[in-house]
Amino acid sequence: MFRESSPIAYDAPAELKKWPSLKGERQKDRGPPYMVYNGTLADCVRELMGKPIKGISLYDIMTRPQPAFEQTVLSPGDAAEIAMRKGLSKRLVRGALCGRLSLPLRRGLRRRIEEDNRRAALDVFA
Repeated sequence: MFRESSPIAYDAPAELKKWPSLKGERQKDRGPPYMVYNGTLADCVRELMGKPIKGISLYDIMTRPQPAFEQTVLSPGDAAEIAMRKGLSKRLVRGALCGRLSLPLRRGLRRRIEEDNRRAALDVFA
């Protein structure tokens, strides 16, 4: 989904949108998602990662395609991956791991966190 070697423009314009919901489930037949936040991609990722885990699956980030990704709609899982690449608060990303992200994505993010921790430990002793 993301091209690892391609940079992400974190200052690109983006919108955080929320889908209408009923009992925590998206209701696509009740209309389009509405805007919750308008700012940069990094700002929208921070806003999304700060939302309660229980409802995080109701949100999407809308932005323009970039060399690192071709889609214009980014899911909460995509946002978590962007947060890891940006080096945003690991506490927020770890919180997202407990949410409704797919099992392969949770495993991948856990591996990245562990790798980052190992690198940080090696840097201390270098």
